[in-house]
Amino acid sequence: MNKLLLPCFLLIILITNLRADGPKDNIPEKVRPIPPVGLDIPEEVRKSLEAGIAELGDTIENLKKKKGVEALIPDIEIYH
Repeated sequence: MNKLLLPCFLLIILITNLRADGPKDNIPEKVRPIPPVGLDIPEEVRKSLEAGIAELGDTIENLKKKKGVEALIPDIEIYH
């Protein structure tokens, strides 16, 4: 019983010391963006990605017409 008491006590102390920054959290300019701002995608890469997305959309529409795969469509659509 005594071996369990000390870890529980330390855990309670740790939890009570965790806190937010207070009023500083409410200033939008001081809050770091999550996720961080990313890089611009080059136009040729963007066009390639958009073509792949369109192709995946067409493939999904064709699969919807087939029988026996209806239950699997949401697993594919999540990537679209």
